Amino acid sequence: MDEEKKDLSLTEDQAQQMPAETKAAEEVQSAEEVTQTTEDVKEETATEETITEETTEPAEEPAAEPAAEEAPVQTAAPAKSGTNIVGIVVGLLVFIGVLALCWKMVGPVGEVHADKGIAYAKDNNLYIYDLENDAYVAAEGISAGGQYNQYYSAWGTTFNEDGSGLYYSTNVREDGTFDLYYKGVGADSEGTLVSEAVADYMPTKDGAAAIFVKTTADGAADLYQFVNGTSTLVESNILAESGSYAISNDGSFVMYRKSGDNGTALYAKGTAEGEEAVCLHENAATAMMTSDTDEIYFAGAEGEGYAAFVYAYGTEPVKIMDEVTYLEVMPNGKDVLLMGPSEGLVTYESIIEDDLEESDALLTEADGDAYQEKLQRDAIRTAMEGGEGIEPVLQKVYIYSNGKLTEVASDTISAVSLENDRPYAVCYAAGDMEKMPISQLGSLEDAEQGYYMSLMYTEPKILVVNATGGSWQLEGKNISPANVFLSDDGTMVGYYETDTMTGATTLNVGKLGAEPSFTMENVEVADFLGTTHDVGYFKDYENGLGTMGIWNGGDPTEVESVGGVHFAADGDAVYYINNIDQENGNGDLHVMANGEDTLIDTGVYSMQYKYNGKLAYLKNYDYTANRGDLYYYDGNESKEIDTGITAIFMY
Repeated sequence: MDEEKKDLSLTEDQAQQMPAETKAAEEVQSAEEVTQTTEDVKEETATEETITEETTEPAEEPAAEPAAEEAPVQTAAPAKSGTNIVGIVVGLLVFIGVLALCWKMVGPVGEVHADKGIAYAKDNNLYIYDLENDAYVAAEGISAGGQYNQYYSAWGTTFNEDGSGLYYSTNVREDGTFDLYYKGVGADSEGTLVSEAVADYMPTKDGAAAIFVKTTADGAADLYQFVNGTSTLVESNILAESGSYAISNDGSFVMYRKSGDNGTALYAKGTAEGEEAVCLHENAATAMMTSDTDEIYFAGAEGEGYAAFVYAYGTEPVKIMDEVTYLEVMPNGKDVLLMGPSEGLVTYESIIEDDLEESDALLTEADGDAYQEKLQRDAIRTAMEGGEGIEPVLQKVYIYSNGKLTEVASDTISAVSLENDRPYAVCYAAGDMEKMPISQLGSLEDAEQGYYMSLMYTEPKILVVNATGGSWQLEGKNISPANVFLSDDGTMVGYYETDTMTGATTLNVGKLGAEPSFTMENVEVADFLGTTHDVGYFKDYENGLGTMGIWNGGDPTEVESVGGVHFAADGDAVYYINNIDQENGNGDLHVMANGEDTLIDTGVYSMQYKYNGKLAYLKNYDYTANRGDLYYYDGNESKEIDTGITAIFMY
């Protein structure tokens, strides 16, 4: 399936959170896909540390492209990083795997976004349209042999939160490094060189400061800061992987990880002149800075495991949980999802049923083999009566919110946050397993293997939980936890059931704790629109086209032959392209909002949603020359900005 042609386009917040290494689509791994043996389970349920991170998808939504012109996905050049959701797993069931969820990484619904200008590429030069004045050349020579775009989408610029300025890259080399600049959005503002040969950067929300990484000749990564117009070295030879460094919203301090004598140490350092670095922990498995509160959450080695800590700049780290196996900052930028091991053994008595107790009592040595088998079962009975059992592999789930740690689920295999301003998560929990008859067991090893097999093949429970202790089980079978989504107010839920024979998906939507009130087959992607309970969906995708629909409690409204669709996070609207010309891939751009369908323009190839009901889009696109005309839709009317452009930057 061609993800570029069906999935939602990136918003500005999404693009700012893109890891430096990739712009490819996410992979999803669910429990149903796992094929490892029980022996693999036992061997890997030890002390392995796994770090997962999210990737995102191309920024604009194209109309259907003629199939003959489809090209292989190219490796994206390094760009900026934002706040990534990162999880750690230590000793978690690897046969299930950590859910690598693919969801839309948009900002909280209802959040106010400023109107921001459009950065675009033309003739290898960077242009800016500030929404008021004529577009102008901001910088010449974007590429010096390196890649900065994939078809009509480009990366390497970041507007600040009010749209008054931006960071941008030029002289992109074959190795992916680039020269980094900052300038005001107006044509009269001169660009300030931040540094040359930059590998990655991360600005503050207001753009007043940034951190960036440069690689040395021997492959080491050095971290720098750009504060008050000056670039200075923060630390040499840091851990360069995405999520291992960050800068606070106000630019007052940075965090980074660096290899040390006792592991990967975590540091915080103020950006003011003369500030010294403070080691928060000598061996931190992972660390994340919250986007809302500028707190650092990390998992630090303690004894034979890890503990979870929170740190506010200028204070001391505070332990919030012992024996943590998973740690994730939630999408609201302030709360934290954690997991820890269950307590006590899984006793043999709790998983084995003695269905031969009476008949075995009658056996004697004269019964030969039957008596010998009975002795083997007696050994199992002795273990049952003695309270023996299996080391627990299931987990407990916790949410840390407003300084309080709350257990929200138990007997869980995996969990991950849901996209919402409130602290919600979805849990993949063990189903109700039947006891194993002792008549089918020859040893305690058989019982242990049977237990693991039951975990793998018993229908799991998919739970939605929140920080207040609320828990709701989703109805259905073969539910994908990877694609559960909530309404803004947290009262409605959408999720998918998968037919294991055909692979077809069915969308279910309803109130939490109630039966679904809306179902639709063959849905590829769906979401609630803005702060409403209306649902937009895209189904029956085949050969670049599908059907877009909106459900608002009654009969759904559908439009066929749609090649690109975007569900607005900040309004009750769906933007889509249909009536696509199979010769050139251009089609009609519409918005369906508040029950009304409006034709925005014709001959449109791709679009980029810019919040507040506004769009940048390419018209009259020639996919053989990779050129099109740039237009801006302000919510009322469209305006041509430039012709023959190469790509629109996503920021």
